Amino acid sequence: MAEGSKRQSFLGKQFAKHSTRAKERVLRSLGKADETKDKIFDEYVQHFNKQQAAASKLHKEINKYIQCVKAMSAASRSLYGFLREVYEEDWEGYNELNDLAETGELLWDDYQQRLTEQVYNPINTYQISFTDVKGRIAKRGRKLVDYDSARHNLEAVQTNPKKKDDGKIAKNQDAFIEAKRLYDELNNELLDELPSLYDGRIPLYANTFQITFAAESTFHGELSKVKNQLNDIMDKLAQAAAEGTYNIARQAGRDSDSYDSQPSPQLPSTPEQRSSLAKHYNVALPNDSKEDEVKHNEVMSAPSATPEDDTEYSVPRSSMENGDDEYVVGAVGGVSSNTYEEVQIGAQPSQITTDTSQVPSSEVQAPPPGNSNQGAVAMEIAAPSQPEEELPPGVLYKVRATHKYEKMDTDELSFEKGEIILVVPYDDPEDQDDGWLTGIRETDRVRGVFPENFTRKL
Repeated sequence: MAEGSKRQSFLGKQFAKHSTRAKERVLRSLGKADETKDKIFDEYVQHFNKQQAAASKLHKEINKYIQCVKAMSAASRSLYGFLREVYEEDWEGYNELNDLAETGELLWDDYQQRLTEQVYNPINTYQISFTDVKGRIAKRGRKLVDYDSARHNLEAVQTNPKKKDDGKIAKNQDAFIEAKRLYDELNNELLDELPSLYDGRIPLYANTFQITFAAESTFHGELSKVKNQLNDIMDKLAQAAAEGTYNIARQAGRDSDSYDSQPSPQLPSTPEQRSSLAKHYNVALPNDSKEDEVKHNEVMSAPSATPEDDTEYSVPRSSMENGDDEYVVGAVGGVSSNTYEEVQIGAQPSQITTDTSQVPSSEVQAPPPGNSNQGAVAMEIAAPSQPEEELPPGVLYKVRATHKYEKMDTDELSFEKGEIILVVPYDDPEDQDDGWLTGIRETDRVRGVFPENFTRKL
């Protein structure tokens, strides 16, 4: 019960205080009550508001500057990565180039860290301090209303010609003294603090931009040394390329007469050889093969020819597409019947056409060069394709981190080199910045934004 009564008493006092302040403000607006003015304090408040706006803009610009540095760092890292990828080991300055690329990446990282720790963090603390001061200025305004209200009440009791109540006068006198004390304490504190805060803006600006320019000067000075050394390596590489140091060997053109003529593939001369070939290709020979043997012997007894000889002979050609079951092993390992085609003896094996319509195209593989059995057709069953991995719902694709990244804002995502990140769409596409993605770290499902150039799409 006692706690309940205290709470009601507290709420009653608060309600009475708010009512008194509202009444005083209404009387002020109607011109029926005067307001205590302090021109010096009002000037301090104007300076404070101006200083707060400048601090907010400075904080925003420094943040944008650091974001641009991060983007340039990511772009530089990506460019160095491509250079290291295409630069071959036997080229001029291969080892030096890799070392210089790593040095450049370290310079970018050090530059970002220095800007964050020595520039961004102090500005952020400086901006937060305005919130406390602004709250005390608002409280001072409320205490001023209480002071004016108590002063008006005391004046009304003291100047009442009809009835003069000493007890009421004493009570209002005590309320006036207490209101004046509270107002004076807070007012004096702000009168001391606001000028000091406003004067402190100059050292802050000087220190902030001094550190920024010094860090930038040091960074560009060291980076220019790296660039100059890289430029020297490229000069040496260009000079070596101009001298033909890395040119590949070239083969001079030859006349057709200079090529070695290859003998025509030999046909199987005995039924045993034909039977062995038929068994190899899993085809059946007809029972009566005398007619085929006669045709085979006619071909084998033809006079030898050279590439320059224009004599033409008839060679059996496959006609299995016409439904003929007769089989004779020909010069290219195919199936032959009573159909003939005019070919030139001594022609290259690649010039002899083969009917492979009975062999599925997915199972045919060309013989390797230099194989003596060039007419053989190899059978091979194609391996089934591997099914693609299904992505979780809402995931656009996966990426793998090519470099380590440490976040600089609360909405960013840190990751180690080699980690897998699930890329998801932005909640609001208008918030997406160029070169930045939103993703979920696969290991612990933490979500955030990250630079695209630090990753590679899988």
